Amino acid sequence: MLDAEDLALYFDTGDFATALQMVRGGAAPVAFAGILSAVDEEGAQGYFVGQVTELRYPATAVTLLEGDTVSGVDPATGVASNWRVLREGRRVLDGLECTTFLGAP
Repeated sequence: MLDAEDLALYFDTGDFATALQMVRGGAAPVAFAGILSAVDEEGAQGYFVGQVTELRYPATAVTLLEGDTVSGVDPATGVASNWRVLREGRRVLDGLECTTFLGAP
């Protein structure tokens, strides 16, 4: 079973993770680390497939809601980017980690 110390190693921005910020409305940005990857998302019972960005992050780091903005440097391109949160974060891995999908702002 994993604990918070294990997650700290996994979400180290020197290795796997990317430094990100979440912005909601006029509130101050919230800094956190997350792991970005491209995944295919099926819709309409498999009739179409689109590629979205998946974000994995520690559940205690931030609460992401649909419509929030996440910004950071895209590890695939090295370019500063903004994404819109497409759905509320869902807990995985015994509730220690969350996952969500990101799309164009």
